[in-house]
Amino acid sequence: MTQPFSFETHPLVILEDDEDDRHIYESVLGEIAPHLQLRFFAKGEDLLIALQSKSLQPFLIISEVHLSGMTGMELRRQLDKDEEIRTKAIPFVFFSYPIFKKELEEAYHLTIQGFFEKSPNLDDFKRQLNSVVQYWADCQHPNRSDIKP
Repeated sequence: MTQPFSFETHPLVILEDDEDDRHIYESVLGEIAPHLQLRFFAKGEDLLIALQSKSLQPFLIISEVHLSGMTGMELRRQLDKDEEIRTKAIPFVFFSYPIFKKELEEAYHLTIQGFFEKSPNLDDFKRQLNSVVQYWADCQHPNRSDIKP
């Protein structure tokens, strides 16, 4: 049985291996969306295991592309192959720097829902992150139990 949807039970998941960037995410999200529960992962492999174990039901995944070990792109490929995870239709967005055209093209073939270049300017980064979080918080989703049958 699926957990009833709430921001307490469906966290925003961030896959980021840079500790400084994790602190920036935490600070910015604490300011723009303090109601969200955050879960951080430094390795794609760990996030994949958590999603496959069904112990994690995120409302949104934000991922870096360039990671040591399993990259964000490799993780997305694995998620696309997993039928059970795919049926959850978890929104998946890349925030990365730098961005290369080849990666951008590949990412959109992998059914992601957005690709953003992390702005080095904190105000611009905050604006980017706020627009993504607000969009997915307001967006209707097939796995939200608060939607009428």
